[in-house]
Amino acid sequence: MLLKLRPGQSNPDEFTGYSVGLPTERDKAGEPVWFGASHLAADLSLPKLRIRWGTATETRHGSNRAEETVRVSAAQRAQTLSQAATTVNAAADEIRRVANRDPQAAQALAQAAADTLTAVASTVESRRGGPLTEAAERFDKAARAGYAKVAKATSRSYELRSMARLVRLMGHISGDEDTFALLALVLDLARLGDTLAWWRRAQDAWHQADAAREAAAALRAWHATGAPAAPRPVATATVPTDSMPQQRPGTGVQTTIRRRRTAR
Repeated sequence: MLLKLRPGQSNPDEFTGYSVGLPTERDKAGEPVWFGASHLAADLSLPKLRIRWGTATETRHGSNRAEETVRVSAAQRAQTLSQAATTVNAAADEIRRVANRDPQAAQALAQAAADTLTAVASTVESRRGGPLTEAAERFDKAARAGYAKVAKATSRSYELRSMARLVRLMGHISGDEDTFALLALVLDLARLGDTLAWWRRAQDAWHQADAAREAAAALRAWHATGAPAAPRPVATATVPTDSMPQQRPGTGVQTTIRRRRTAR
């Protein structure tokens, strides 16, 4: 993949955006065809990625600044998860539509869907693993191509992988709104698992069909529990900003205790 950074208009030394392209995609003059990140997905723009990554561009104030914690709200996470669910549903429909006439396109979508489920499992269960991680492993087995080949990407698979990246960046689930959106996404991934099982059966790939069916069943079982059972820490990103000196935590409590002891 090719990457091109875009400098700011007012300050050429500061990058404000980027575009991506493929080495194989060229215009008539032989130049790469570039796609702006925000046109691929709204949350892939450089400013939004910087907030999620906890980085910010250095301004004229310099780097000698305090730090402020910016929260990624549950509503923002819910919106990302809802967008991912819409993309997953479109991918399932696309697999059924192109499975016979363009199996490579269907394969690209299956592999991108496996990446999406892996991203969801990583966001919810982290490195410790759990039922979602196990379901993702089964789904990945069902989505594999022969000889570890990676199918040529399509616009749909690009879109699905973009959503997978956003899910990885959005932080842990911490509220009712994003939990409900997560449950809906998991159910949609289970339906996509059904679609993948249908396709593998049509290919007489019975072991992969069984893996897809088991993954779908595991996702529905997880959905039925209403997991995650416990709230996770709110996702935050560290962004430099000017701020006033803050009182040390606990100072007010210590002062109250001293006054009570003095009164005695």
